[in-house]
Amino acid sequence: MRYLWAAYRKGSFSQLGDVSQEEFTQDILTILTPYEWVWMIEDKNHLYPDGYGPVGIMVARFNGWEMEPHFMSFPWATPRNKVKSVVAFMQMARYEKGVGVLNVYSGDEDKDFFKHLGKRYGVMYYVGKIPRGGYGDDKYVFYGRGGSFFKGMHS
Repeated sequence: MRYLWAAYRKGSFSQLGDVSQEEFTQDILTILTPYEWVWMIEDKNHLYPDGYGPVGIMVARFNGWEMEPHFMSFPWATPRNKVKSVVAFMQMARYEKGVGVLNVYSGDEDKDFFKHLGKRYGVMYYVGKIPRGGYGDDKYVFYGRGGSFFKGMHS
């Protein structure tokens, strides 16, 4: 919780407005409740005394087959931290036997980032654009395979 609080104090979770630490604890639990899974993502980062620590959280909805992950980077996460975090997560999920497919959705601001991850690292594939599919803005759809992907396919 201390890393989430620090991230909030540096500008993350701006939707919460100006809240006390006690209010923040309640509010962050409310934000995280809809997700079945939450991971703290750690990586090399020069701001930590030992050079390694949390750079964001990965949250995911999961219905027993489809996983929909979302990465929330902390303000001190470098572009390299962001790439490594998402690629490592997608690689982990690719070998998770309980996951069939990963669905990743993006707006205009992150579509190039995800396209780059797909082309450079092969961890996800671009499906297409849904015009005005994200509350009036365009929505971009990507997917990655989970460990159970081929179990669901019929010959």
